[in-house]
Amino acid sequence: MTPSAVSVIVEGDNEPHCPESEQLCLGLRGLLEQDFPLNQVDLIMVGSQEQIERWQRQTAGMPFARVRLIPAEGVDYFQMKQAGAELATSSIIAFVDSDVYPSPHWLTTLVETIESGFDVSAGLTQLRWHGMFGPGSPLMLALGSVSWGAIQGPAVGGETPAIGFHSNNVGFRADLLQVGWYKPGLLRACAAHGLFQSWTRAGRRVAFRPKQHVVHAFTPDWWAGMHARGGMESLLMRRLFPNWPHRWVSRLKPLEPMLTAAWRSWRDPKQWWRYGSAVGLSKARRIAMLPAVVAVSILTRSVEMLGAYRGMLRGDLQRELVAHRQAGF
Repeated sequence: MTPSAVSVIVEGDNEPHCPESEQLCLGLRGLLEQDFPLNQVDLIMVGSQEQIERWQRQTAGMPFARVRLIPAEGVDYFQMKQAGAELATSSIIAFVDSDVYPSPHWLTTLVETIESGFDVSAGLTQLRWHGMFGPGSPLMLALGSVSWGAIQGPAVGGETPAIGFHSNNVGFRADLLQVGWYKPGLLRACAAHGLFQSWTRAGRRVAFRPKQHVVHAFTPDWWAGMHARGGMESLLMRRLFPNWPHRWVSRLKPLEPMLTAAWRSWRDPKQWWRYGSAVGLSKARRIAMLPAVVAVSILTRSVEMLGAYRGMLRGDLQRELVAHRQAGF
């Protein structure tokens, strides 16, 4: 079957996280190495004027069907994605971030999943600390599981459903833009989960595909900031989404961040089992790595707990809650 044309959108918001040694942003470099025919790819890159001028020089002569560079000054991560999606003309839209390297089978797997009847295809994300640890190192595997492994549901009949998706590694039918979109101005996890909820409530099918694999750039500062923000986001989602687990914990406000961290640490070994399987690790290696995963889990959830307490004490939680409800939650 001839692959469907696909519009791939790369945002420039995260490009500063790319290693300085890289001449091209990771997203663009990975797209050039795809086993999918690039003459079927409509590439849309959204960023600042400075980025656009550099991308014009870099993309000149590249073998994509079309390259469009969209200037977007003073806008956030999701607004960049929206600007790209609004210009997409293909039947399939794919998102990959500028600081994320898509493996060579990424686009083929994504397109084949959508063509097989699914509406959304979510993929596997690993981490690489450039110059330090590769994605297959124990530290990066443990961190990847705790940071990115929550979207995998339990296997049913040989099929692994997605119970969420990460906006740096997802593809979907273009007509889903008529069903729902990211709420403007919301924190990242809240906006992504809200979109997942709107699509699944509309009966759309979401698949998880390990071969739709990307490697996200890692630095300790980026990781700590993401999880500190995620701690407050978890409190927000408990208040915003009726199906969020353990909603009663929000009544125990002084203990809520601590109880949330404890629950997530308890859940992480099961999450690791699924994530390690998706990566392709043997049962023996997954068992051997459990102590490392537990240690990384305790560290990660502690950072989230501190971020949640900071948000509560500074009033950020209440301000974000009001803003999210005004936006339609």
